[in-house]
Amino acid sequence: MTLEKVFEQLQFSRLTNLVQAGGRLFVTEQTGRVLSFPINPEPSEAAVFLDIRGRVNDAGNEEGLLGLAFDPEFDANGHFYVYYSAAGPRRSVVSRFTADDSAAIIESELVVIEIPQPFKNHNGGQLAFGEQQFATQLVCAFKLRKDGQCAFDSRVRFIESPELYQRTG
Repeated sequence: MTLEKVFEQLQFSRLTNLVQAGGRLFVTEQTGRVLSFPINPEPSEAAVFLDIRGRVNDAGNEEGLLGLAFDPEFDANGHFYVYYSAAGPRRSVVSRFTADDSAAIIESELVVIEIPQPFKNHNGGQLAFGEQQFATQLVCAFKLRKDGQCAFDSRVRFIESPELYQRTG
């Protein structure tokens, strides 16, 4: 096996995630930006898709913008989810944003859940949709079950919003 370097013309700061949606790749930077570029072996530049650096706390080495997942119906509804660390008080946040044709609409943020985080380490934040394609199956630093219980910490409850999960069609 050999490794081949790709995207050599692009520069990223503290990369935490790489996600494909449609014909584009999305990179999350720990500081709070999501960059987007076409799937191409030699893209010339990456566009800022989302910039929430003012909301993200990346003071700890394991804090920051840590997760990104696109709604299974992203092409139709423009919804995507991010997982990030925030300060004042220190907490983990899962939010839904909506994007237009080229970028996220910053004012569209809908906080889905906030979880107190007493420490600046062990704040991993991979997001993914489960088999049923509902946001209630997001995974962030721990696995949340459908009943809202956290698989590893019984203090955490998932805050459901019916309008968030109502499926159309």
